[in-house]
Amino acid sequence: MSNSCQLVFPSHIERLPRYRPAADLAVVSETSAEPLVNLASNENPYGTNPGFADALNEITRFNLAEYPDPDALRLKTAIAAKNHVSIDQLIIANGSDELIDLSARTLLAPGTNAIFDEYSFVAYRKATYLAGATGVSVRPSGWNADLNEMLRVIDTNTRMIFLANPSNPTPGFISTAEFDSFISRVPATVLVVLDEAYIDFVEPNERIDCKLLLQSRSNVFITRTFSKAYGLAGVRVGYGIGSPTLINMMNRIRQPFSVGVLPQLAAVNALANEGFVNETRAKNIEQKARLSEGLSDLGIEHAASKGNFIIVKLRAPSAAHEALQAKRILVRRLASYGLSDWLRLTIGTESQNRIVLDAFRTLTQQAN
Repeated sequence: MSNSCQLVFPSHIERLPRYRPAADLAVVSETSAEPLVNLASNENPYGTNPGFADALNEITRFNLAEYPDPDALRLKTAIAAKNHVSIDQLIIANGSDELIDLSARTLLAPGTNAIFDEYSFVAYRKATYLAGATGVSVRPSGWNADLNEMLRVIDTNTRMIFLANPSNPTPGFISTAEFDSFISRVPATVLVVLDEAYIDFVEPNERIDCKLLLQSRSNVFITRTFSKAYGLAGVRVGYGIGSPTLINMMNRIRQPFSVGVLPQLAAVNALANEGFVNETRAKNIEQKARLSEGLSDLGIEHAASKGNFIIVKLRAPSAAHEALQAKRILVRRLASYGLSDWLRLTIGTESQNRIVLDAFRTLTQQAN
């Protein structure tokens, strides 16, 4: 009797690539006792939000034999106050990836389509294909999403447009004026998912006002995460802001207990520690300028994002990636995004960036 798998998988599942980390951390960690400089996943280099310690102290008062609050009411209350929205406009999830997936499963079906930038976050494609829908990829205008082309390709089967602001892995950014002009021309039957995973790195006066936006448009869904500036990537929690009708529909398919007690407490306490986020933003801006200046001095072409990363263009990116990893410096290759000549580097601490620049200096000298 054969033990080979005889299961029949749907074609739209078979064509999906699995997620590949920048490196096998277990293997890299075994190669040397030298410090690991992990700049591959745009995590907060300044560590865990101090609110997490408060969450750990508080969790001892909970009976963990019981399920968490499925509505995360305490967390929603804190988020509503921060963003000046109502609780019925909020949904809590296991990171923004789950929010992207939930929005797609709520709106998409076979025969429909979703639009996204060619170089955008892979989760948009994955969520689209998992829903059995068709993805419409639009080439960017420079590093920015081509909003006019996205409007042009909308058809009667379009249900969603995915936009990241700031974008990832490319350094695009959409201003309030640009977005207002764009959304005014999007049909009310098409949902625009505005992925703001990196918005906390942007100065407040440059951000789109979600409260004003949602007062005038019901076809916008904003996703946020605690994984980046808030320093809670390992906890997995995010939230979405949308119209009460959309949130109600998403809650019909949401798994009720996907966000546990600890993530909820960690997020609540992180919101009470805004000083950590503000300090992270200030340090990120400062170190981004220094890293950019250092790369310019080395003659390395690069582009800085409004978020917490820089992308660099190299003649031999694969060899550079391997050489950096040999020095225990982890960065992200962008070949899977169609950007085969580019690497993405998280903005690290001052000491981490100094190590990176020294490594690039060595690579540049060897290339010459």
